[in-house]
Amino acid sequence: DVLDGAAVVRDGLRVAGIGGIVGDPRKPWRKSPREFTRMARAILRERPDVLLLHGPPEVDGRRGSADVRHALDRSGPVLVACGHAHWSEPLADVRGGAQALNVDARVVILGR
Repeated sequence: DVLDGAAVVRDGLRVAGIGGIVGDPRKPWRKSPREFTRMARAILRERPDVLLLHGPPEVDGRRGSADVRHALDRSGPVLVACGHAHWSEPLADVRGGAQALNVDARVVILGR
């Protein structure tokens, strides 16, 4: 299943996702900043434990999208797994309670 604006619960873990990146919506796999923010805010109201995104938020000078960061500003506690732009330090706190885990060129295993 593709988690584009949807959430699923597996073994008690609520996982949500938004597909594509922020950009010109006339191009494939892109959403306007407004559409991305609308989808992010809607899915974050469902209080996912993990939010899967293609591109990372811009945070602490690390490469990413300011639009993604803005959409997460009031997210509350959520682990955002993202990639696309490599960060040397993979974990960053995002204003609003989210933590971004950059998984670009990394393997991440989540356990209980």
